Amino acid sequence: MILWLKGVVFNVTTVDLKRKPADLHNLAPGTHPPFLTFNGDVKTDVNKIEEFLEETLTPDKYPRLAAKHRESNTAGIDIFSKFSAYIKNTKQQNNAGE
Repeated sequence: MILWLKGVVFNVTTVDLKRKPADLHNLAPGTHPPFLTFNGDVKTDVNKIEEFLEETLTPDKYPRLAAKHRESNTAGIDIFSKFSAYIKNTKQQNNAGE
């Protein structure tokens, strides 16, 4: 989404995870997509991928999408991770105090 919003030309490769090619397994063993490869470097953490893209694809050529204050982004990630854990929790009584 970040690449698209910045107007970057890029390639997307979809993979059937049940029949994952060997080169993908070797690329990032023990992880699942999405990943980003750039100049031979593999990024597997979504938040690190976002940070990398924002640092690499800077204005004047590409618009800045990151929050003006870095703390805003950190707070958003924290809220999202807690919300995700909350909705994925199958034991609703554990959610009562959240």
